[in-house]
Amino acid sequence: KELELMQALWEQGPMTIKQLRDLVYPGGETAEYATVQKLLDRLDEKGFVVRERSRAPHVFTAVVHREELIGRRLQD
Repeated sequence: KELELMQALWEQGPMTIKQLRDLVYPGGETAEYATVQKLLDRLDEKGFVVRERSRAPHVFTAVVHREELIGRRLQD
């Protein structure tokens, strides 16, 4: 699912957790919101996304290009 979130951010640009949840889990509820939040936390820790904390709700932006992430995955 991390890759799906990255794909959405690459294609759609910066998004909130709710926007990403609605895209990845159409009709999703609280559990899916928490799942997306946890995945975004992991992506943030890895340095793949940044969180804009100055506004609410927080907005996430991909900071790693698609080609770079694919290269990293292939190396792993």
